[in-house]
Amino acid sequence: MNQDDASLVARVLAGEKVAFGPLIDRYRSEATRLARRLLGKAADALDGRVARLGKGSTPWEGVLDLVFDRIVEAAVLLSIALPYPHLHTPALVLAATWYVNLRVFLAIGAASERRRESAVEGCSG
Repeated sequence: MNQDDASLVARVLAGEKVAFGPLIDRYRSEATRLARRLLGKAADALDGRVARLGKGSTPWEGVLDLVFDRIVEAAVLLSIALPYPHLHTPALVLAATWYVNLRVFLAIGAASERRRESAVEGCSG
């Protein structure tokens, strides 16, 4: 924090609301990114707590958990990359790798589920 920022903060703390404007103008993007990260972490913590309070997760709760986790990840990535044009391409590559990774994860899960069902059916006779 530079001397000008320190004097603005002192003025805000002294009750001079007008001094808050230059601080907001100066640090808006950093504050927005921080708020998004904190809200994402809070939502994720709440999601886990709600799941633990219930009788166990249902398949739809698992789907919602997966969806909301991806929304939080995308929001964090966007909040970091959008203000900086030189980060757009790396962010796009990262998002694409997340997509491929998730598709592989889901395909393996579906194949494993089918294999387990056929194994159970084979044991019944």
